[in-house]
Amino acid sequence: VVDNEHFIQHADFARKHESSVRTSNPKIPKTPYFLVVTRLIPRKNVESLFDAYIKYRNEVKDMPWDLVICGNGELKDQLIKTAIDNNLEKNIHFPGFLSYQEIGYWYGLSGAFVHPALKEQWGLVVNEACSSGVPILCSKTVGSSYELVREGVNGYLFEPEDIKDITRCLIKIHQLDHDERGVMGEESRKIVKKCSPEVFAESVV
Repeated sequence: VVDNEHFIQHADFARKHESSVRTSNPKIPKTPYFLVVTRLIPRKNVESLFDAYIKYRNEVKDMPWDLVICGNGELKDQLIKTAIDNNLEKNIHFPGFLSYQEIGYWYGLSGAFVHPALKEQWGLVVNEACSSGVPILCSKTVGSSYELVREGVNGYLFEPEDIKDITRCLIKIHQLDHDERGVMGEESRKIVKKCSPEVFAESVV
């Protein structure tokens, strides 16, 4: 579990006070974006997401979203180079490690959260994103996907080594309108209620 209420409050604050939040966090893109929060190491599979994102931009001609990758790790320099080599340095953002206070704002202003890991026992960032009220695009090999992601209800699942499948999910979320994504975000919050500190404490007692 995570502190669901923390992410609810910070994401909602960002949406209600978007102008002031963007002023205090100028690195947040002004256009819609996919958000990734992860360590930049091989098993997190960000490289495959990169390939899928490039295909997504080639297929979507109507204002493709940016990609924001929060976190640090051994692959960061390589990923930045890949972005530059594909002329995407203005569209793929690397804000680095963000504080617990800041990250809720980035969740709140995102269009969707993406978790492409090859292997993840659970993946608490999915809890964070659900609590923040955003649609979820998640690898089927992430443990929490079985509990927190319902296909077509609050997001979409993909095979992490299938670039076409990841691309498919990016496009499907892009094609939804703002209200449809809002409904998915509310479903995310409903689903993650069962994974709260309160429920956990009751179970222990």
